[in-house]
Amino acid sequence: VFVSEHVAWSVSDGIYLNELLPLPYTEESLKVLCQNIDHFQTLLKRQILIENPATYLTFSMSKIPEAEFMAELAQRSGCGLLLDVNNVHVSTCNHGMDARVWIDTILHCAPVGAIQEIHVAGHFVAEYEDETILMLFGKAAKHRFSLDYRSPITALQAMSIALTSFAD
Repeated sequence: VFVSEHVAWSVSDGIYLNELLPLPYTEESLKVLCQNIDHFQTLLKRQILIENPATYLTFSMSKIPEAEFMAELAQRSGCGLLLDVNNVHVSTCNHGMDARVWIDTILHCAPVGAIQEIHVAGHFVAEYEDETILMLFGKAAKHRFSLDYRSPITALQAMSIALTSFAD
């Protein structure tokens, strides 16, 4: 059984927000997350998995690319990674990046075996003013399933299949 959580924040001044909010990818954020993950893993006496988020905005203060941030988080904290391939697709499309570069970065920068679970789910396209935004909520995705992979080679194959399925 895995215990997992998203890279996000949802509490401010003791107020709990009903949303997984993105965070800036900075050294400070990395240190805070590592401390929180260490606390949680120590409390549970087991490794947890951290999932990459789907994001709709970026912070100008972000200094670390998301895939490198996730890899470094796994390296420093000893957590595993839950790689949500659809979240990679949504975020990279929303921010004008290449999903294959993101995947290549995480595969080469994360510790061997860090990716322990892969999620593949759908999204929908929302039109807002003159922008096209990929969204995860609001409509039921056509296909939703989760794959549990422990082998980096199998994970790479699964990601290739998933990314290929996004082609228009």
